[in-house]
Amino acid sequence: MRPRAHLIFGSIFALTCYFLLDVVGFNEAFIIWIASWIIIDLDHAIRYSIKTGSFSPLKFWKWSQERHEEWKRIPHHKRRLRQHPIFILHGIEALVVLFLLGLKWDIFNWILIGFIFHLIFDWINLYIENENISYKMSVIWVFWRNCGKKKFLW
Repeated sequence: MRPRAHLIFGSIFALTCYFLLDVVGFNEAFIIWIASWIIIDLDHAIRYSIKTGSFSPLKFWKWSQERHEEWKRIPHHKRRLRQHPIFILHGIEALVVLFLLGLKWDIFNWILIGFIFHLIFDWINLYIENENISYKMSVIWVFWRNCGKKKFLW
């Protein structure tokens, strides 16, 4: 899903939590909002910086758009033969870590809620685009699945 959609839906979700749930104050809603569209997608920017050595947000955006467009040009039956990018915050592993941290520090519970909300929309978007939703379910699975596959320009 595109960042603008995550921003809009994350805003609606955080505001809904704030106004409908007594346990969610302004600070908690703000954390949910930030986690649902910025924090979870930091893995995209980190991956870009590692691959390119650049920290430019504009170059990151252009690079991401180019990769996305190139991926869309590959027929679906050939995509299965290619590696998928590994995004360390987009999987059950990150959710487990946040859950465990949340047992000690409450802030991680609110981050966890934002991450789950984000991932649900990613899964819906992948389903709509006829992509395999498991690519955003487990980092370990994507790593294992990529073994022996042809590299893509991620």
